[in-house]
Amino acid sequence: MRASPQATLYWVVTITILLYAIYLRLGYLDIIEFKSDEFEWIKLAYQHIHDKPTLVGLPSSVGLYHPPFFAYLLSIPISISTDPKFVTGFVALLNLTGLWLLYIFAKRVFSLRLAWVVVSLVATSPWAILYSRKVWNPDCLLPFMLVFYITLASYLERPTGFKVWIMAALLALITQLHMSAWFLFGPLFVFAALVKAPLSIRDVLIGGLLFALLYTPYITFHVLTDFQNLNLFSSFERPTIFSQSNLASAIDNIKWTYVISSGTGLSYSLGNEFDTFYRTRYLTLPYVFFSIVLFVAAFGTIRYLVLSVRWVFQRREWLDTPSSTKILILFTLILFLMHLAYFLFKVPSLPHYNVIFYPILFIIAAKVGVDAYKKASSHYIKRVLLGLLLAILCSNLYVTHSMFDYLKRNPVGNYGDYGNPYFANQDDWRQRINSFSIE
Repeated sequence: MRASPQATLYWVVTITILLYAIYLRLGYLDIIEFKSDEFEWIKLAYQHIHDKPTLVGLPSSVGLYHPPFFAYLLSIPISISTDPKFVTGFVALLNLTGLWLLYIFAKRVFSLRLAWVVVSLVATSPWAILYSRKVWNPDCLLPFMLVFYITLASYLERPTGFKVWIMAALLALITQLHMSAWFLFGPLFVFAALVKAPLSIRDVLIGGLLFALLYTPYITFHVLTDFQNLNLFSSFERPTIFSQSNLASAIDNIKWTYVISSGTGLSYSLGNEFDTFYRTRYLTLPYVFFSIVLFVAAFGTIRYLVLSVRWVFQRREWLDTPSSTKILILFTLILFLMHLAYFLFKVPSLPHYNVIFYPILFIIAAKVGVDAYKKASSHYIKRVLLGLLLAILCSNLYVTHSMFDYLKRNPVGNYGDYGNPYFANQDDWRQRINSFSIE
């Protein structure tokens, strides 16, 4: 049976968009974001291979040292080369693996149609691309989170102790990649209680032992240093819970969760250069489509939060509940309870603290769009929805391509968090890397 011309055109456009999204991750490696943190991670991983095993990572933004897993992960590419472009390419490949895992997860739990939509959204999202091209620990969260979600979905269908062990080991790695992941335990505990997960004491103990085993280097470091870093962290003065600054941080964290799931907020990266970039690259229309994505994601969050609350209080039989509904309930728990924890524990408002929520909002937005497409009463409405999706994907690619081109043409500028691209100071960085490495 031959495919219709419309179906053929749809697949050609979709594959073209995905191929270009892959290129935006693996191309333009000379303009990657590269500052002191990225340099120090490369140095630490190199020393782990050639000097002595590292027990701890770099200091985090809240003062605590990161665990060392990211340094261990970077030792794979660094055993071949310390070239920042090569190491960044490795991180980008990990995230491309994450896209494949996202497709598997979404197809298994939801549908083939939703899988294609959500993969297209994540593949082209400007922020998702930026957070897949940097030698930085949060940039590696996506593939590990998706392996965890795939394992969890499998456990919900067929509970076995072995899957509990795998999830415990994955949580140990995920929490080492970024400490925001520690706040996942609250939503996961509530979710396990709701679905009455058949967890045996034996499986929990084995999972806990695996978790502790993977934290052995980090625990050893703190023991050897008499817990100085932990004591220093606990002595920091922090604002009270209901202070104006903490309330502002909590609201900003919620905003960042949605902003980094769209193309808005790039002024944070580009700083004072953003106005020139916005004006010279004619970004008014793309930002209209970004605003639509924000609205759909926010609407979907409220919708599934209400449905989740209704489902829980109606006390429906969980054994008969579809896996897709269970996963959506988990996602709403993660969004709500993690942001509550951010507020209670006075977590500062930084964009990368919200990478842990990938790919939840993309899936929620895709679910709203796919449901609307299914319920559309006419072919005209369906074509409008497909056209809107295409416009969003093209806007994503256009803005990301334009940003990379702007950075390439203007390597030195008054940039924000992104800083001057790597090639602007390449000779200096290579000299600093050569001071500790031999290639």
